[in-house]
Amino acid sequence: VKTFYNVLTFTEKQILKGSTEICEKTLQIFFDYGDGFAEENSQKLQYESRFSFNVTIPADVCALRIDPGDGDYLLVQNFTVMLNSTNLSFEINCGEKINQFDIFYTTDPQYLYQGELLANQSIQITGKTYSIMSEGIEVVLADLKEQSKVIEQLQQEQKEKDEELKSLV
Repeated sequence: VKTFYNVLTFTEKQILKGSTEICEKTLQIFFDYGDGFAEENSQKLQYESRFSFNVTIPADVCALRIDPGDGDYLLVQNFTVMLNSTNLSFEINCGEKINQFDIFYTTDPQYLYQGELLANQSIQITGKTYSIMSEGIEVVLADLKEQSKVIEQLQQEQKEKDEELKSLV
């Protein structure tokens, strides 16, 4: 377990070396009432690097879109949206999830949610954003994929050791 932690820490530093923490960004939440997403049906929230917001869902909303920022290529770490104690599952538009990081290949990053939402319920949105220079995306992506391979290898090795221990008992 200690080796696993050390690999994660080292690789995370590698991943983040080509990025910078974002200052003074706007997270924008779009509420779809059945006619698609529109600027007039959105809420803007200012943040610096880390964000944690509680937002009340209006009546008759059938979908949500969360834009964690715009104008930059973003790397978002530990993005979560909680409804009560349930983690809502969002689709990443124009990007992918690798471990605890979401990397976006567009300067208009978006998370999309289409599921049951009840009026007047509060959701908590949390995460941390990093800005990536366009030429650094390939480097960050390669590092993230390498981290994912290392984690899978360590998990496989642990599984084999667990099975070996079971056979000895």
